[in-house]
Order: sequence, then C-alpha cells, then structure tokens
Amino acid sequence: MACSDSQPLSLRLTAVLVTAVSMGCSTTSVADRVIPTNAGALPELLSLPASTSSSYDLTGTVASHDATVLVWYGTTCPCVVRYQSRVEDLLTRYSARNVAVVGISSNSDDSAAKLEAHLAKHAVKYPVVVDPRGRLARLLQAETTPTVVLLDRQGRVRYRGWIDNERRLGQSGRKPWLENALKAVLGNTEVARVKTSPRGCAITRSLSSACGRCSVPSRKVP
Repeated sequence: MACSDSQPLSLRLTAVLVTAVSMGCSTTSVADRVIPTNAGALPELLSLPASTSSSYDLTGTVASHDATVLVWYGTTCPCVVRYQSRVEDLLTRYSARNVAVVGISSNSDDSAAKLEAHLAKHAVKYPVVVDPRGRLARLLQAETTPTVVLLDRQGRVRYRGWIDNERRLGQSGRKPWLENALKAVLGNTEVARVKTSPRGCAITRSLSSACGRCSVPSRKVP
C-alpha cells in the first residue's frame, strides 16, 4: 500500500532567513531558501541519547559536508520504516563523497525515550536528533514524515519533498528524486526538480508552538 498523500507544501518560502526565533508563516520559492549559518541562528536541536543533554550542531554539519540530507522521522509513521533501507542505502553509497544524512524528530508526541526505543528496535544507521517544538520543521516547511530536505554546503535548500515515487530499488519506473538532486549538487549543476508533493504522516505540532496560529494538519496514516 502506498503512503497516503497530503496537501502539497506551500512553495512560498522566505528568501533568506537571518533568525529562527522570529520565524512566522511567510514564504517564497524552494530555490531561494537558505538556512541561517551564523552561530545561534538556527533552532536548537538536541542529540540522542537524551541523557547527554547536548545540542546538535547542524550548521557545523552543513558547513563541513558537500551535501546534507535531512530526513523527518516519526515513530508512528509506517512510511518512515518503509523508507529506512532506502535512506541507509543512500548513506552507504554517498558518505564517501562527503554527504551527511541526519534524521529530524519534530513530532510533539514523540518523547526522547519513545524515539530512542524505536531507533534501537529498527537499528537505524543514521543519527536522529530532536527538534523541540518543531521549529526546524517550520523553518524548512517540512509537514510530513519522511519528508527530505537537501542542503548544499552554503546552506541552500536544493530539494524538498519525497525520496522517490515509491517504486522498489531497482524496479522499472522508479524515479529517485532525492538521489537525482544529490547528484546535481555534487556535480555543481542545477537540480532539475527542486520539489515534489509530500506524502506520509503529518508532523504533530505543539499547541504552544511559535506558529500556533497556523492550521494543524491531521495525521495521515495509510
């Protein structure tokens, strides 16, 4: 069964963000999006295990890699489990080309303990960090899991959307949208398709979030 479709993400994104604290809901195009690279400008991300109480340096990761793939992660989304092997296959084949893969947990109902247990159960091979109150998800317009966002070394968003058209690896007709974008970034060429419509499970939001006035999508489960 295919993962359920949700409404297309807004394509209006802020041209260049200089702070994450003041982020609202105004937007422009994917190709114009640049994450803040000055220290402290991005929302704080927390490393796992939670017992370490340490922050994760996303700006450092982006600056030290030719491409960084962010994958939104949720413990109750079957699409996340379904796509795990594809994400790990990509990491295996591209890590030697200075590509980083980082999972992002933005769901308000995924506790650190629940997340750590899920990661252990499925033996996830890439790091997953916590996005408290979903601020990074709002910043990069991620609304479902497992949405992916591809960043280049300058922090520019080069692709956002679905990993592929949900054909099996090697199957005829498969369109590897993320990998095609990754090849373009590594080859210093323009990405032919910078966005695809998201599917999967809606990211749950906290009612006390900074953008609480935005509509909260209901969870989509296949």
